[in-house]
Amino acid sequence: MNVLYLTIDLIFPSQVSQLIRAKQGTLRTIASPQSLVTTAAESRPDLIILDLNLPGLQPREIVDDLRRLETPPRVILAHAPHVHESKLAAAKNAGCDMVLTQGSFHRDISAILDRLSDS
Repeated sequence: MNVLYLTIDLIFPSQVSQLIRAKQGTLRTIASPQSLVTTAAESRPDLIILDLNLPGLQPREIVDDLRRLETPPRVILAHAPHVHESKLAAAKNAGCDMVLTQGSFHRDISAILDRLSDS
């Protein structure tokens, strides 16, 4: 399983990376939307995780760019704290496959990875 994570956070990716490695997958952390699209075009990820707290992130633009790739990612997942309702709504409206609060992300990421690795 190939996973790309758009974030500048240092803690969440390390936790997710351990889960992915346990499933014989790889995680690459990327800090800019432009780099994410370029890397996704080259690496054909199964999952892209968007940290909606990334300053200046425009979910509609990044999702549209990812969906236009020759081989788009199987799943685009976005997350943000539950108090950022407008960011979560923007990600839903942009067409993310999954939009989770931070708490749900931490609780459910292992099961999500299991489903992706099984399919």
